[in-house]
Amino acid sequence: MTFDYRDDRCESVRFTDVDGDQLHLEPAVRHGKPAISLRTARGDGRGGGAVHVLAEETEELVTGIRRITRASVNENPHTFLGEVRFARRFVAQRPGQPDIHGVEYPSGHVIADVPYTGLTAFLTISVITDEYENTVIHWADEPTRSSS
Repeated sequence: MTFDYRDDRCESVRFTDVDGDQLHLEPAVRHGKPAISLRTARGDGRGGGAVHVLAEETEELVTGIRRITRASVNENPHTFLGEVRFARRFVAQRPGQPDIHGVEYPSGHVIADVPYTGLTAFLTISVITDEYENTVIHWADEPTRSSS
């Protein structure tokens, strides 16, 4: 796999995977708004496609890529020894109650600081959402949507 950055202004980025297929990212304008163009080129020269993402949607796209990557790593934990796996910090907010702060590990296990209880281990994050009604989980690596 190779990344090719054309210059410091980042006019384009090209990613070539192990099969020779390429992903080209370039600045664009769609419907009068700044965007990025993601185009593909197959290594065998047989077609490709394009998607345009508005600049305001890129963080959501990156968050989705991270989630899919984590899911892929969790489904195939022994793919190769050098893989990178991340623990994820979160805050669980419950109406009218103190927040629960914790970390979800790549295995899915969770350690959380539960108010009035202390550090508590959970098998999965869903135990927290099932045990505490109306709980909303906010992940540290995901942008929050404020009502400003």
